[in-house]
Amino acid sequence: MGMFDTINVKKNLIDNVLKEHNFKNFEEYNNFERDYYSFQTKNLDNCLQEYYLEEDGTFLLGVQEYEIAKTTEKNKFPFMQPVGEVKKQPTTINSYIDFYDGYNTDHEYIWVTFSAHIEDGKLVKDITVKNIERTNIAEERCRNHKATLYWNAVKSTWQWKLTCLIDTIRFKFNRLFVHPITKTLDKVQKALIEKAKVKIDEHNED
Repeated sequence: MGMFDTINVKKNLIDNVLKEHNFKNFEEYNNFERDYYSFQTKNLDNCLQEYYLEEDGTFLLGVQEYEIAKTTEKNKFPFMQPVGEVKKQPTTINSYIDFYDGYNTDHEYIWVTFSAHIEDGKLVKDITVKNIERTNIAEERCRNHKATLYWNAVKSTWQWKLTCLIDTIRFKFNRLFVHPITKTLDKVQKALIEKAKVKIDEHNED
C-alpha cells in the first residue's frame, strides 16, 4: 500500500452518511479513537502524518513529540516513544481529500471511500461517499481455495523443489558476494517455475 497519512474524523461529521448507506458494522471495525473514526488517505503528503477533522469542520495537523526511550532488560534496543499529548495545529490546506476504510458483514467485505472538500483548512461541504466496493465473502473464499489448490500442485513438481534447492545455494553464494552466479540462478529459477505452471495448466486442461 505504500506511505499514507491518517485522518481522524469526528464521528458526528460522518454518522449520518453511515446511516444513509446502512453501514451497520462500520463502527465495530473502525473504533480506534473514542470520538473519531480513523482513515487512511493518499491525497496529502503521504508522510505518516496524523490529521484531525473536528466537529466545527476545522482541519488540523496533529504534532506528536518523541524521545528516545531508555533501554531496559526487557527492551534492549532503543526506540522512540511519544512525549505528552498530541498538539493540534491549524492548516491552510485546499484540497478534495479522499479517505477510506473497510469492514466485514456476515456476507460481504465492504471497502468505502469518502470524500471531503477542504478550503483554507476548513470543511466547506458535507462529507460524501465517493465509492463502495463489495466483495462476496463466499465467492472470494472459493477463488482463494482454487488458487491454493493450484499452487499446491505447482509446489509438488520437481521443478519447484529444485528452485527451493537453488534458494539454499543462492543464500550461500550471497554471503560470498558472488553476484554473477546469483543472477544466473535467478534466470534458472524463473524458467523452472514457468515450466511447473505450464505442466499443471496442461494437466488441468486434460
